[in-house]
Amino acid sequence: MRFDFSNLCALRDTLGHLMERYEEDEDAFQQFYDAVAKKSLRSHSIGSVPIYTGADAVLEYIRWFYATTPSVSLDDCTDALYLRLEDKISCSDGAQIDLPTICRVLAMVDELFSLSQKLHPISIAIIDAEMDGRNGESIAVFGDDDCSGAIFLYRMWNDFGGRFTPVAVLLHELGHQLHFHLAGELYKLPESFYGHLNSLGADYSNLSGADLLEVFADTFLLAVIYKTKEFGDPFPEISENTKERCYSYICDILSTK
Repeated sequence: MRFDFSNLCALRDTLGHLMERYEEDEDAFQQFYDAVAKKSLRSHSIGSVPIYTGADAVLEYIRWFYATTPSVSLDDCTDALYLRLEDKISCSDGAQIDLPTICRVLAMVDELFSLSQKLHPISIAIIDAEMDGRNGESIAVFGDDDCSGAIFLYRMWNDFGGRFTPVAVLLHELGHQLHFHLAGELYKLPESFYGHLNSLGADYSNLSGADLLEVFADTFLLAVIYKTKEFGDPFPEISENTKERCYSYICDILSTK
């Protein structure tokens, strides 16, 4: 069977046919997995960061899905992938970041923080599809002494009235990768972050753990915005003093790494 990896919408349809075929061929899921595993990915490397587009971005997405989805079997994991694409993925003409813009953003954060020298290895995939509920997504896997991560950038599902751009989404996702690197876990924040919030007089008592993870990612975004307005400011209502303190906090935590 030929598997179409041109985009996630095509992959969703391909997997739909695979589900139908499974009743006649119990090796169908293994064939799909083998087809994914044997393909060599081509990337556009920006320093140490590989950036994937087109079918290579889709293959990177599939490989990370398999690597990070708890499953008792390959069949269950493939079925979970199909269900996610069926429920969440659609084709759209929403705004999408491009390769030159990613290059400019990575150069900018390196100039500010030397981030690529201090962060764990990451890859970035530009996904030509809309993900319901998300403009971008970050994931990481952790070893005993190391960590690696991936960022998936979708077509804009919601720009919240023009407030957010694809660049703001990338900066936010880089903030998540920084959190993974500092905490060594997906859902734990560095203790210093609570001190930072307290110094700002922020009341976070009613925020969930998931909310606080988003606040941390936006703290990195605010730190970058404080130093450059090249890509716009999604938070004009936040004072320059607060943004400056976010910048100082990010500089402080990176100086210890």
